[in-house]
Amino acid sequence: MIMGTVNYMAPEQAAGNSKETGTFTDIFSFGSVLYWMLTGVPPFKADSRVISLLQLETQDPIPPGKLRRRI
Repeated sequence: MIMGTVNYMAPEQAAGNSKETGTFTDIFSFGSVLYWMLTGVPPFKADSRVISLLQLETQDPIPPGKLRRRI
């Protein structure tokens, strides 16, 4: 079972690798929140949790500067 908010979880957490999670997982999530604060959108967002998880595991987020030129 995956627990957490998909839009802000680390890839290893999304993959269900609980043995590979740690403090760095929290740092990744914090970075995702900062991304959202700067751009107004989460780094990965889709119509379903499954698609969001796939994006998280297979894609890089859009660079914040492409979403907000002043960054």
